[in-house]
Amino acid sequence: MTLLGLISKHGILIVEVANELQRHGRPRRAAVEQGAGALSRFSMGLVISTGIAIGTLFTLFVVPAVYLMLTARHEAALAADAGAPVARG
Repeated sequence: MTLLGLISKHGILIVEVANELQRHGRPRRAAVEQGAGALSRFSMGLVISTGIAIGTLFTLFVVPAVYLMLTARHEAALAADAGAPVARG
């Protein structure tokens, strides 16, 4: 519910700023592109998309690699405690 209110408020703010810029002689497209928060929306979009890309790379590659390393060490420690040979694979 809060997100819906925030989106509505932001939309109203963009329209109000765009209308004010049009009254000062700006074309419609330029007015809405320069609407409230245009620069922050770009920055926020860049951060979100970069975060998703990095998160995906970590999930697909880094987490499995670290898991394999940790479980290999864990198996070696268990085998050393038990005195059994370590299976490789």
